[in-house]
Amino acid sequence: MPDRSLDRLAPLAALALASIDEVEGAEGQAVDALLEAMFLLSIADGDLADEELVQLARGCRRLLGEAVDSDLEGLFSQWAAAVADEGWESRMRSTAATVVGTPLAEPAFRLAVAVALADGRIVLDEADGLDTMAQALGIGPDAASRIVQDVVRHLASPAT
Repeated sequence: MPDRSLDRLAPLAALALASIDEVEGAEGQAVDALLEAMFLLSIADGDLADEELVQLARGCRRLLGEAVDSDLEGLFSQWAAAVADEGWESRMRSTAATVVGTPLAEPAFRLAVAVALADGRIVLDEADGLDTMAQALGIGPDAASRIVQDVVRHLASPAT
């Protein structure tokens, strides 16, 4: 079984965050949606693992800058409250609607896959969440499978 330490997640983080270049200059609402999608996938299994939290915080810092560190807890609490009020699937569909049909759809999915895989596994609830997200983003099953396989391949590759 491959080593799942945080050091081994470096290639996965690089893969996920490489697609952020497409986000540069994106409107704030789209960036917020991208980050919330990452959050939603990280809680799809009902548990926010430490590794998932690290990936989520890394994505937030990359998109919003280091200044976000002072309010990450508030941001996560805001998203959790929205899930409690509206339900997970409703939040996912609302979040996806912001980026569907834009160049941000695939990077949003790639980032969500990276966060879901951060703890070294995708459980059934996370797999269902990824399916829901891909459909909401307009990403077909073949493309979604290719993206997941790409992220898994990067995770399995030796750390550089």
